[in-house]
Amino acid sequence: MDAVTFWTTCATDGIVLEPEQMQAMERYHDELIKWNKRVNLISRQDMEHVYERHILHSLTILKYVELRPKARVIDVGTGGGFPGIPMKIARPDLYVMLVDSIAKKVKVTDMLAKHTGMRHIGAKTIRAEALVDDKQFRGTFDMVAARAVAPLVQLASWTLPLLRPDGVLATLKGGDLSREIEETTRKFPELSVSVVDIDMMGTTWFRDQDKKLVLCRFAPPGEVQKVVAEAKEILSEVGQEPPLQVSPAVAEPGAANPLPTVPPVEPQKDPAQPSVPPSEPVVEPTVPAVPPSEPVVKPSIPTVPPSEPVVEPAVPTVPPVDPDPAPAQPTIPPVEPR
Repeated sequence: MDAVTFWTTCATDGIVLEPEQMQAMERYHDELIKWNKRVNLISRQDMEHVYERHILHSLTILKYVELRPKARVIDVGTGGGFPGIPMKIARPDLYVMLVDSIAKKVKVTDMLAKHTGMRHIGAKTIRAEALVDDKQFRGTFDMVAARAVAPLVQLASWTLPLLRPDGVLATLKGGDLSREIEETTRKFPELSVSVVDIDMMGTTWFRDQDKKLVLCRFAPPGEVQKVVAEAKEILSEVGQEPPLQVSPAVAEPGAANPLPTVPPVEPQKDPAQPSVPPSEPVVEPTVPAVPPSEPVVKPSIPTVPPSEPVVEPAVPTVPPVDPDPAPAQPTIPPVEPR
């Protein structure tokens, strides 16, 4: 698979790379092949298939897992930077930490990461099981990414304490994983494990090689007992003894090693000590019931008949007085002229 086919395959599967991102992928591809001749980063048989079997394989995680913006990712057992560096180039917003126990690999991988021109990516030489001893790493990562590092149960023991309660352990594996998953769910009943058969358009290599992506998440508190019941049913079918029950109060998200519920121990009786018969219950004397007293009847107050209304005497009407008529003036006869 050349660079153009790789770019087209990514776009077809929903992983869109801008031209500057593709340039970073090409530089990483070329420098990896160059430095692999000095330091064994990948198998020499895969030198002609780096795009398909390593870079594209790493990017399948982004196809099947949705990461929040600026998520924190730790790549355990990174080797030559897989899957961490391709994921960082495709998602520049991620905060990526590359971890490996071999110092010479980490030195070259750190250089390759810096040559991509990306910020917030670095490499550290440390064993995976020693990471949990550092408080700054416990419960801080959204994803633990790994590729063919260790059996699933061992990888989970190393890395589950590093995850946030809603984080995910994503590991790239292949072949029959039923035994690994059974061992993991027996040890960690609070885990929800799912397996994805990788299928990328534009290539059949992942189907032909039976490549898988295993995702381990903490089950919600209400699902813990359901997982335990399913595990019991599976073990009973194969004739094995079921695991210890897990108390819901202990199996909280983030608890890597749940404690078994211990049944209460009944106190043992001393055979030398004679048994004392139980004493009879003390009967309290009964108090005679007092008959209720008769209700007190209040004396009735005699009713006073209402008094008759007082009738006022009638006042006689006085006829109106006519005004005095004016006295009549005497009539004076006219005086005749002389």
